[in-house]
Amino acid sequence: MLEVYLKNDRLCLLPAEQFSIVVEMSPCEEYQPKLRLPADRLPFFIGAGVIKSQVAIEQYAQIPELAALVIGSFSDTEWAGNDPTDTKRLTWWDKQNKTFYNAIGLRNVGRTAASEFLPEALKRVRAAGQIAILSVTALKHEAPQVVIPDLVEWALSMGADGVEINGACPNENTETLLCQDPWSTLNTLKLTRQRVGAEPYLIFKPGDLGQDVIAHYQRASLPVDAISPINGPRTMSPTLADTGKPAIEVNDGFAGMSGAAIRYVGRDNAWRWQLRPIDAPAVDRDLWSIGGVTDGYEAYHRIQVLGARMAGAAQAFYRASDPAALAKQWVLQYRESGVGVAL
Repeated sequence: MLEVYLKNDRLCLLPAEQFSIVVEMSPCEEYQPKLRLPADRLPFFIGAGVIKSQVAIEQYAQIPELAALVIGSFSDTEWAGNDPTDTKRLTWWDKQNKTFYNAIGLRNVGRTAASEFLPEALKRVRAAGQIAILSVTALKHEAPQVVIPDLVEWALSMGADGVEINGACPNENTETLLCQDPWSTLNTLKLTRQRVGAEPYLIFKPGDLGQDVIAHYQRASLPVDAISPINGPRTMSPTLADTGKPAIEVNDGFAGMSGAAIRYVGRDNAWRWQLRPIDAPAVDRDLWSIGGVTDGYEAYHRIQVLGARMAGAAQAFYRASDPAALAKQWVLQYRESGVGVAL
C-alpha cells in the first residue's frame, strides 16, 4: 500500500518499507519566512538545555559564528529537576559509542527569577547580531493547556524574537509527553496562538514520532511557524562494569539520549516533518533540525541536503571545554562540505 505525501514541489509515494518514488511537479510559490536570519553568519543555533543563566547567555552571545540561541527551557515555577539534593549522577558520556545520556530533568530557576535578568540579557544577544529564542515547557505534573499560553506570553514580554514550545522532554521519568498526545498538543498550541496572536514566531519541539503521528499533525495544521525535531529518545543508560548498575542514578536509569548515535534518527525526523499527506493543507514552516548534529559536516547535511533552515546542537556544546572554538570548527567543516567533503 502506498501513502501519498508532498515535500516542497515534489510528490512522494511512500510504501510501508519507506522506499520513495518521487514525481516532479510544478514549483510552488516561493516561501517567504517570517523570521529573518542574520545575513553575516551560517544558520547554526544552540538548542535548549545549555543556556539558562545570565552568565551563559553572555558567554554564548560573544560567539559570532552562532545565528541563534535557544535559551531555557523555563517552567512556570522553579524546578530542581530529577535530583533536588544534587548528589546523584545525572549525565553520562559514552565515549566509545559517542552517546550522551542526560537526566537533569528540566532544572531551571522558573520565570519569576528569570524575569530579573532576561530582558537585559536578550538585548545583549540581539546587539551581538543573534536571534534570541526562549524555550518554555510544562512540567509533568502541570496542565500544558493552562501553563503554556501564559509562558509564551511571558517569553514575548521578555523581548524574545520567538518562542520554542518544548513538547517532549525525554528525561522527566515519564513516557507521557505532550507531543505524543496530538489532541492535547493541538489544543495547547491553538490556545497559545489565540492568546498571543498571529504575529509571534512560534516553534514546536517534538520528540521522535512515527510517520502516522506526524501525518496527523500535518492534517491538523499546527498553528506554529517552525518545527524543531527532535528531543533525544528516552532510553536506558548503560550498565557500568564496576557497579553493575545504570550510569544514570535517577529515573531508574533512564535518560534522554543524544550525540552521534542518534544522527540517523535526527535525519529521518527532519525528512518526515517536511512531508505532508496529500490531503493535508499546504502550510509553509521552517525546520530547525537538532538531534545527532555534532559537527559542521552534519549541519551541512541537515541544511543543504535535507532542507532545514537551521541546524543546531545542545549536548555537543554542553560538553565542550571551549564552545567558541567548537563553533569555529563547525564553520570550517560546513565550508569544507560545500566544496566536496563526503557527508
